[in-house]
Parts: sequence; C-alpha cells; structure tokens
Amino acid sequence: MNTLILALWYAAIAAKAAAAYRLYRDGLITRFAPLWVYLVVCTVRSVTLLVFQDDLERYRQIFTYSTPLVSLLEGFAVAGVFWAVAEQYPRFRKPGSVILSCLAGIGACAAWLTHFVAVPAGWSAPWQVASLLERHTLLVMTIVLAGTRFLLPRIPGIPIRPSAKRVADILCMNSGVSFAALALFIGSDATQAVIAQLLRVGVGGVLCWSALAISVTKSSDRSADLRPVTARDEAEMLQAERWFERLTEAASNQTR
Repeated sequence: MNTLILALWYAAIAAKAAAAYRLYRDGLITRFAPLWVYLVVCTVRSVTLLVFQDDLERYRQIFTYSTPLVSLLEGFAVAGVFWAVAEQYPRFRKPGSVILSCLAGIGACAAWLTHFVAVPAGWSAPWQVASLLERHTLLVMTIVLAGTRFLLPRIPGIPIRPSAKRVADILCMNSGVSFAALALFIGSDATQAVIAQLLRVGVGGVLCWSALAISVTKSSDRSADLRPVTARDEAEMLQAERWFERLTEAASNQTR
C-alpha cells in the first residue's frame, strides 16, 4: 500500500508540473496567473516533502510552515478563476466583488460553524493546527468555486470561456475531494490515513491536475460566441447590480 501511495505521490507531482507547463506553453499564464503560481509553489512543496518523507519531524515542520502560504495562494487562485469566469460581463466589478465577498463569507461561516466537528481531543500540535486550518480553507474554497459556477448571474449571449469553465470545475472538484479526505484524516484521528491519502493524492491530485493539463488548452480559451457587449447587456447588468445592492443592504439591516 505504501508503494502505491508513493507512486501516486510521484504521479500527482508530475500532473501538477504538467498543468503548470501547459498553461505556460499555451500562453494562458496571463489569464490564470494566480493559479499558475499556486501550481508551481505546490509542486515545489510536494517535492520538498517527498525528500523528507523519512524524517517525520522535518516533514511536519515543512508542512506546518508552508500551509498558510499555500492556503493564501489557493485563495488568490480561486479569486482569479472567479474573475476569469466573469470577464465578459459588463459593469460587473462592483456586483462581482459583492458576490465574491458573499460567497467567501458563507464559506467562512460554514468553516466557523463546523470548526469543532470531528476534531479529536488533544489536537494542538503545530502540524495538527495546520491541518485544521487547511480543512477550513478547503471548505471555503469549495463553496466559493461551487457558487462561482452555479450562482453567477447569467446573461444570454455573453458566454463564459470554456477554459474558465473547466478550470473552475476542476478546482472545485480538487477542493471538494481534498476537503473530504482531510476531514476523514482528522475525524479518524489519523487512523484512516491510507484511505485519506488515496482519495486526496489519487483523485484530488493525479486525476484533477491531469484533467487540467489535458483539457485547459489554447483552443479552449477561444470561443466563436464571444461578441462585443451591447446596450441591452449593459442594461441587464445594471439591473443585476441594483438587485445585488438591494440584497446587500437588506443583509446589512438584518445584522444590525
């Protein structure tokens, strides 16, 4: 079993490196710059952890100190994907910021409400705290990404680039699977570490990053349906902006 996990670990590193190279080769770094940086840093981190896999103390130190940076970069990557999905929407900066903030707030509330769920007694070591932080971050990222794909206001005739759709879907799957695996690892007090690693490294790592490397290409970044924004689109987006402003005002009144 350890041999299988190690093989999947190597494969996941290769898949992340391939995804980063594909974005670079196809000139998509400018569109998905935060995601590319996240992939590169994660690849370096995984290689470093692999080197120290037999030194448990050093491994835990590297994992603990690198987790906040990786979580921050993942947040930037998710925000970048959100704006890539919404790039064709006119007058979207203000309502888009509201939507992104609301989704992040919902995710943060969900993480806070569940922060004590399935946490073994005595989990206070630095690497354990880092694992809990990563679990909360992954929950927030999953909610934001799912909301980006399914709650974003739709305007007929203004399509989303296939590349942005694919990146959003793949990242959502990666975050969801990683959250489930980490929740299993923590909830079982590390007794189900093998299953959690198979789930996270095999599905969340190899499968998701391979899908990104294969499906997000230069051709997927182009769409024949893209067209200039019309006055009607502007009017519909203005109406949506006013609706979100009323929604924000109502939510603000409810919290007073």
